[in-house]
Amino acid sequence: MRILEKHKLLFKFFLLFLILFIPWGISSSSPSSDLAFIDINTVGMFQTKTCEYSLSSVIFENLNNQELTILPDLNSKLECHGRINGADYLLGEVKLYIGTNPNIDLLVQTIFWLLIMWLIPKTKIKVFKYPNLTSLVLLILFYIHLNGERNYYEQYFRDFNLEISFDNYWLLSILVVFYLSTVLITDFISTRFYNILNFLPYLFLISGAYNSFNLNIFLLIFSTLGIYSVQERKVNLKFSILYLILTVFYQFNSINNNVFFDVDKLKGFVNSSQSSLSILFWSIIYYLMTAGLIYVVNESREIINLELLKSNFLISGAFSVFFGLLSTINSIFSFVTYYYLGLNKFPMSTLTSVEGNTWRGIAPSAEAFGEFYAFVILFTIVLAVYLKLKITNIQIFLLLINLFGLYKTNNFAAMSMLIFLCLILLLQIKTRSIKQKILGIFLILFTGITSLLQVSNFNYEYSSKALIYEGLMVSDIEESLAGDQWGRSAIELANFGEILKLDNPKISSSLLLVTKHYTESNNLKFLPNSVSLISAFSVPINRSEKWGIFIAKYDPGLNEFLFGYGPQQIAKYYQENLTVVNTGLVLPHSSLLSYLLFFGILGLSSFFIFLISIIYKHWDEKVFVFSILYIFVNLIKSDSLLYLPNFMLVVLIMNFYKFTEIVRDYDNEL
Repeated sequence: MRILEKHKLLFKFFLLFLILFIPWGISSSSPSSDLAFIDINTVGMFQTKTCEYSLSSVIFENLNNQELTILPDLNSKLECHGRINGADYLLGEVKLYIGTNPNIDLLVQTIFWLLIMWLIPKTKIKVFKYPNLTSLVLLILFYIHLNGERNYYEQYFRDFNLEISFDNYWLLSILVVFYLSTVLITDFISTRFYNILNFLPYLFLISGAYNSFNLNIFLLIFSTLGIYSVQERKVNLKFSILYLILTVFYQFNSINNNVFFDVDKLKGFVNSSQSSLSILFWSIIYYLMTAGLIYVVNESREIINLELLKSNFLISGAFSVFFGLLSTINSIFSFVTYYYLGLNKFPMSTLTSVEGNTWRGIAPSAEAFGEFYAFVILFTIVLAVYLKLKITNIQIFLLLINLFGLYKTNNFAAMSMLIFLCLILLLQIKTRSIKQKILGIFLILFTGITSLLQVSNFNYEYSSKALIYEGLMVSDIEESLAGDQWGRSAIELANFGEILKLDNPKISSSLLLVTKHYTESNNLKFLPNSVSLISAFSVPINRSEKWGIFIAKYDPGLNEFLFGYGPQQIAKYYQENLTVVNTGLVLPHSSLLSYLLFFGILGLSSFFIFLISIIYKHWDEKVFVFSILYIFVNLIKSDSLLYLPNFMLVVLIMNFYKFTEIVRDYDNEL
């Protein structure tokens, strides 16, 4: 039996080897001595002889080529996959374009990731009902997705055609490959269902975003589980009915505008359109994905291995740093890392931080990964203190690597919150008196806030109006405003009341509301204006400009303010109310603001009520409390919930009390 298992393992590694090299190793031309170092002198050959030479044919001569950048060419023919399909020379840099085809991408990336996941130890088999029906449902959703986001795919796929016909080989091949992928996914989750949570941390290493599709392998895996949870009636019925009503509302409220929104580093987890079909797809897939994750949590709660979970967090964090460093060596490693780890965007090509600030490695967002590294460190410490899980010498080494990753991301908020909670943890251990604990917490908060204000050179007079100032500065106000003799405008002079005198000020409804509240509301004695407080808070955490832009762009109607635009729907917010800052990916820079866009003020309020209630009920579960407090504070100023790994992490943390309760009860029995 053991020999058979070894043979299976060797076979898996052999398949991995084939998938790693075969797609990039086939050339139409015989090996040529001309394939030497690629620079300004040789780049012309690849501009004329396209689709002839494979990537592997130029690798060894260019391992140390620092001028070379390898990029995928999504708009290539099937026969050009893995071959050089063009080249450019610009500003001392050679850009080599490697052909990638959606059919091959879908098949190769899915098989590669599932082979990696098949290395996860098996558990008892989880039998699912109607697997063929589940695959069919996912196939229908996939077709809806292609229709809803056709503008995204038409710019990449030259043969894009969604007509259902036996002559439409492009669509038939895509649907067949996708269906086979769902069958493989079901086989994986049925044999390793109870181990999925233990290995969830590796989402931060293998992101799982497809090269050619605005989809993610883990989105498909947990949506599959979500369908099974519905079949087994393991979902909350009241919540499901409420969500169904919201989905219907989003459909009626959609304007069926087939615009294109460049998802960029959010690829695989955000809608690229605002068509009714795309909103329908993301509404359904978001529900299924969340239901699937909660389903796994509830079914695995009694057999979760927190020691293994901790180790995997540490290993995943350390390997993400390692691959981030490896990708800086040359563009070949960078391309392979991007493709096979399913990254949302290419890794950093250098160890030097962006503008001397952050280094993100393989992550799409330095801020999101900084939160992850800090959480790994906090989680390890809290488990050691409250559940007595020892930290081994190897784990100390891994902790140091994660600490290095945190340092390179330069996430000040994550670092500060980590230090703050570690001090609170120390206070909990060393003091028993409630008065001493309260006094200690007050002193820590006072010291932290004072230090933050000193570092940011805080000035309340400026800070209290910075939010409105930033919002008005990026608004496209065509009418001239009164200024002073030195040419400074009313906005620069903070005379915001001048905006309200305009007959039809072309600013967003949210910015107009905030400006009115700031200028016209009566302040209570000793109590500052609420807008002033939020604005003052935004300055020391470096969010006044970002949140000001958000307010300038956020222009909802009443229904949208109450219920939102729909899950993963940014396009309407981004393009409906244009500002002078409308190039690139302008995000809200707060997960709370992002979810205000998705689910409105009622949805956000419901989330707060739910969060407060579970913290109150499970205050004694310290692993849960420390984790949820850490992550919640960071969500105020980061967009991390827009990234699938961070979203999964937050949902997992919100269910930590289900695991630690069982561990505590078991320890009490002993």
